[in-house]
Amino acid sequence: MVQQIPTSTRGRSILPSAAARPGLPATEQTGVTLRAAPPRILHVCEALGGGVTTALIEFVNSSPGYEHHLIARLRSSDHTGAQIEGHFASVTWLPGSFRGWRRTIRGRVRALIPDVVHAHSSKSGALVRVTAGVRAEQIVYSPHCYAFERRDVSRLVRAAYGLVEWLLAHRHHWVAAVSPREAAIASRLNGSSRVTYVPNVVRLAPRSVALREPFTVVAAGRVTSQKDPDWFATAAAASRRAGSRVRWVWLGGGDAAATRRLEEAGVMVSGWLSRERLLAEMTNASAYVHTAAWEGAPVSVLEAAALGLPIVGRRIPALESLAVPGLCDTPAALAEAVEALRAPEQWCLSQRASRLLRERHQPQAQVQALAELYMSVRQATLRIWPSGSLTRGDASPHS
Repeated sequence: MVQQIPTSTRGRSILPSAAARPGLPATEQTGVTLRAAPPRILHVCEALGGGVTTALIEFVNSSPGYEHHLIARLRSSDHTGAQIEGHFASVTWLPGSFRGWRRTIRGRVRALIPDVVHAHSSKSGALVRVTAGVRAEQIVYSPHCYAFERRDVSRLVRAAYGLVEWLLAHRHHWVAAVSPREAAIASRLNGSSRVTYVPNVVRLAPRSVALREPFTVVAAGRVTSQKDPDWFATAAAASRRAGSRVRWVWLGGGDAAATRRLEEAGVMVSGWLSRERLLAEMTNASAYVHTAAWEGAPVSVLEAAALGLPIVGRRIPALESLAVPGLCDTPAALAEAVEALRAPEQWCLSQRASRLLRERHQPQAQVQALAELYMSVRQATLRIWPSGSLTRGDASPHS
């Protein structure tokens, strides 16, 4: 059964008047009369969890003039669903089957008549683009890292993912890319797409970080092949062999075999943590380490930068495109870079580089990018809807 969770009052319209939402016109000059209501965005996220959840919530926070709805499925290994409470006018949980997913998306699009359907992740992008009743002009696609970037599958499988993306590229007009690399890839897939770079951001209250003993470095994320815990474990083992007293910690949980390998290398693995607890543990660390094999624009790196932690990472194209500081080519080099941070002058230099990364990912940049993008999409959808179809019903979900 599809579970729909309203975050507004059931049984009456949740659409406020235009006067209650400053900056929103009561009508649009399109030849039809519209209700005095904020435009709607339907977000679709097939794998809600971790950094994607945080990124999605920040998208919502950065576009307060819209009424946001969500269709989602929680990752089986994630516990972050509580983060979305209060951010959406309605939440619809996807059922188990692919056919059910398409039926759910189609039903919510018919019920809501959204101005924008924003698909988050490769699988969600594919689902939305193959669902009848969703117009290409409505679709905004944020891959949050294309599936063909994966390194845990064969070249043949990656080629198949690339072919699917190329074939479906004509089924959307808009891409909201979260990194310069993702924007460049989107442009190559479909030169006629409107590609907007929408930087990921984090909104964190100031916290105090410092060079502390014991010197602790942390990684954050699920213990999965994407985050490459074995790369982290190899660096930790190299550090131990060199006689270093650095404490290596992985904040998160996941694959049992990979967790054992981390622990055998001397890494302390915390298991799953709430976001607030995770940020507290990061604040108590002396540096942040990121060893993922592929990425979009990792929120955990931006959280580390926002906290003022020095960053040491694995050199991959996505992090290079974001100009993340402290990138290394091998686990041994990463272990040496971590050891160098124990010197106060090097720690301060690295912290300064993190602060520069933070300055490039301020919320206002995301607010402006989304405002321009969503307005363009809305103008396109107003041109294609037939007269009369803009009379929307109550957006509260029905059982």
